[in-house]
Amino acid sequence: MPPEYKLIVYPEVKKAQLFDLKNDPMEIRDIAGKAKSRDIKARLFRELVKKQNELGDFLVVNPDEY
Repeated sequence: MPPEYKLIVYPEVKKAQLFDLKNDPMEIRDIAGKAKSRDIKARLFRELVKKQNELGDFLVVNPDEY
């Protein structure tokens, strides 16, 4: 099953983009700033940090900065 959402993080500029791949497969509408996307964004950040830990990636990504 393909992912429903895609989170892109730009740590050097503290920016994140979030795309709804089901409804916007061309990734045109960034929904990261939408209130209804807050929980999705938080979940994907948790998954990112977990994967970083698994892979030994020690770049600090603080979701509160995005």
